[in-house]
Amino acid sequence: MTRFLADNSVLQRLPRSQPVREAMAAILDAQHELCCCALTLDEFGYSTRSVTEHAEAMRRMRGSFLYLPSSPAADQIAVDIRAALWQAGKGRAAGVIDVAIAAIATNAGAVVLPYDSDFDHIAQAYPAFTAHWIVPRASARIRAIGRPSVVNKIHIVPGQRRATEGMVGQSWAP
Repeated sequence: MTRFLADNSVLQRLPRSQPVREAMAAILDAQHELCCCALTLDEFGYSTRSVTEHAEAMRRMRGSFLYLPSSPAADQIAVDIRAALWQAGKGRAAGVIDVAIAAIATNAGAVVLPYDSDFDHIAQAYPAFTAHWIVPRASARIRAIGRPSVVNKIHIVPGQRRATEGMVGQSWAP
């Protein structure tokens, strides 16, 4: 069983991309764990459009993903990742949040699931970190339906390993 820390770049594509939904379902069918951390929760919450939508998003995320906390060890890994990026000549190739997410995942032995090349730069510079694109680059076909509410398009069924259209992981355990 592998722990996968889902990046917001994946969560935002989930309701509009069939390939992303299929890949997420395959992860769950294989009995892997979907995870979040405070930073991915905040990124997902930032994408909401009202207080009600934010509360629903947090309820769904907390009920569906295993929570990976930060720690002093993860903080040190973040510092080490940034140093490794600078050593590789890519000091600013990955943003602060993505470096911190990578550090939390590395510390917890999780693989980051992105649809974002920042994590490629981190993996190249810091070999202890692992990322696996949810689907190959340029394959997450997005249906042009405007900007749907991600919260209302992700159908999470707490307590199950597989949702009909969305994602289900483990319980919130801060």
